[in-house]
Amino acid sequence: MVYHKVETPKAMVGKWKNVTEGDNTTVQISDHGIISDKYYDNKAYAFYSLADQEKYDGDTTSKEEIEHTFDVIQEAVKSEGYQVKSAKEVYIQANSNYCFVPVNGGKNILVLRGGNEFAAKIRKKVKVMKGPQGPFCFKLLTEKLFMSRQKNMVKWIRYV
Repeated sequence: MVYHKVETPKAMVGKWKNVTEGDNTTVQISDHGIISDKYYDNKAYAFYSLADQEKYDGDTTSKEEIEHTFDVIQEAVKSEGYQVKSAKEVYIQANSNYCFVPVNGGKNILVLRGGNEFAAKIRKKVKVMKGPQGPFCFKLLTEKLFMSRQKNMVKWIRYV
């Protein structure tokens, strides 16, 4: 028996809002792969990049199959108006037929079923709080803190 260390990709960690038509749920993905929402119990999942599929599936997957799968996923992502450049940007949910593709600079994730069927689109959740100088927006995207002025209001935007 072989054990592999599987980590949740940093691009997927955070609070996400499902923006698929007719669904408004909020989903939390932890850095340990625990996905929670208001309908289901917390469940732990493992993710690995499509580029690493050969390592995790052993002899059952070839490089040609991975390239073909990437081409199919790339076409599905393109049909939603986004692009994916590498198989390293596509994350497979272990023991399922779902794949997660961060797009739009990590602000959105497309969830595909079977690699080519659109299942959901989730967007990084923005928390807005009122403060003494106006609204404060916190966005989790990079590790930089900067200030911007807009119509005499100060907005602090934190990118993680």
